[in-house]
Amino acid sequence: MKKNKKTVHLVPLKARRFKVTYIFCLLLIFGLFGRLVNLQVFSASELQKKRN
Repeated sequence: MKKNKKTVHLVPLKARRFKVTYIFCLLLIFGLFGRLVNLQVFSASELQKKRN
């Protein structure tokens, strides 16, 4: 018996959807980086006081 193989046709993302996804990922990365800077630079002394 032969098995029928299904072929999957990949469709590229539309330009607008790609741009929206790209901008969303950039905003997410910059938001996380901003939070990291905030914790490490501006809140470091307060966090060390809480630790002790």
